[in-house]
Amino acid sequence: MKSLILVSCFFISIFSFSQIENKNAVMSKVICECLENAEKEGTLKDNFEKTYEECQKGAVFAGALSQITKDRDTTLTLNPNASLDTIDQSDMEATLELLSNECDLYNKYNAAAVSVENMLPGVTEIACDCISEVSTSISQADKNTAIKQCTTEAIVSSNSIQELKLGTVEKMRSFLKLVSNNLVENCPAVERLVFSNDEEKLNSYSTNEKAMGFYLDGIDYMEAEKYNKAIKLYEKAVKLDPKFVFAWDNLGRSYRQINKFDKAIKAYEKSYEVDSLNPTSIMNMAVAYNYKKDFKSAAFWYEKLIEVNPKDPEGHYGLALTYMNQQLIEDSLKKAIDARQLYLDSNSPYSADAEKMIGFLYRMFVKENKEDLFNKICTDNNLNIKLD
Repeated sequence: MKSLILVSCFFISIFSFSQIENKNAVMSKVICECLENAEKEGTLKDNFEKTYEECQKGAVFAGALSQITKDRDTTLTLNPNASLDTIDQSDMEATLELLSNECDLYNKYNAAAVSVENMLPGVTEIACDCISEVSTSISQADKNTAIKQCTTEAIVSSNSIQELKLGTVEKMRSFLKLVSNNLVENCPAVERLVFSNDEEKLNSYSTNEKAMGFYLDGIDYMEAEKYNKAIKLYEKAVKLDPKFVFAWDNLGRSYRQINKFDKAIKAYEKSYEVDSLNPTSIMNMAVAYNYKKDFKSAAFWYEKLIEVNPKDPEGHYGLALTYMNQQLIEDSLKKAIDARQLYLDSNSPYSADAEKMIGFLYRMFVKENKEDLFNKICTDNNLNIKLD
């Protein structure tokens, strides 16, 4: 609302000059003045990109209004992308050029934004290399701690603190979150580490030497994505040792990779029979049922996962997903909020995924005219989150 008031003031100033002005010059002036006002209010420093986006929307209206004459139809057509029919891409490019030449404030903050964008891939790559060296046989808590440590060390070693002037806790935390989110999207080593379950327990490995040989050869083929060959080897391993949990789990995973979900589920069930507290077989059964679009069965196994380990966010996240697929948006939102908090508590980078789901659910609530209910559920669950 505040930004709309500011834009209205700009409209008044536009018409104080002349009836028709160069619309690109008008748009550039509106954006620059809008940014100046935001800086005075103290909102520009921490949210430049969103503020610039809002200022640009106001500038589009201002540019169109600047072209209205007394003998011309004053109807403005608003397009779905919030642009106006009198403003095209060439206008936006010309406005940006004027802005770069004439607005020091834009150049100051845009340079900082570009610096973050330029540095993010390099920092992510350093962190990803570090994460790829972390053992998958440690506990989940230790894995999350290792990911956070790799991310922090990458920021330090890349000289980002100096380059981006991350002199406050808030700025450091904000950039850390950016890197963490980028890792989830662009670093396969994160997924491999977080979703592996190589903690050694009774029956995890086999005491049968031949079974172990087949299992290890199967891993080589699975990593090479030759799943049919891996399946034959894992089947030989479990035939020699029917209680070989890791072999059953990998057999199920290999079947899942070639979309044979029923066979994958049978393999996971065998693993579950040997160790009913094995989170890998439980979660993978839920995932397989999700692929089959059997969301009720998927929900059953996610609930089992929560029973085995209530603090594992994957159970809550998976349950939120199955509820959402069944259009049970209220239940889905509650579990998504639980998952987000558990991800945060465990220093997991996957809190970003939970936040994306909450954002998607918000749109579903709005579509059903239940925005007030969305806000109430968030408030009741101590969630204060800003949605774009």
